[in-house]
Parts: sequence; structure tokens; C-alpha cells
Amino acid sequence: TAGAARQSARIELQEFSAICASRRFIWRVAQIHMARRAPSLFITRVA
Repeated sequence: TAGAARQSARIELQEFSAICASRRFIWRVAQIHMARRAPSLFITRVA
């Protein structure tokens, strides 16, 4: 039915947004680690 399809689409969207959020979190943690190792490199990239 159309309702079931809409439900599955909504679940897929939630999973996709969760993956994006976790990926963004991992990227932020990696940037923090890089900033600690090479602060000057990080500052030049951000500026």
C-alpha cells in the first residue's frame, strides 16, 4: 500500500540522517585530533 511505502521511505530517511550525523561527528573528532597534532596546519586550513 501507499502508506506502507511512505513508512519505509521515512525509515530510510531516518537511517540516512543518522549515518550523516555519525559521519559528521567522526569528521569533527578527526579534525580535533589533527588540530592537536598540527595546530598551525589546522589554523591555516580554517582561516
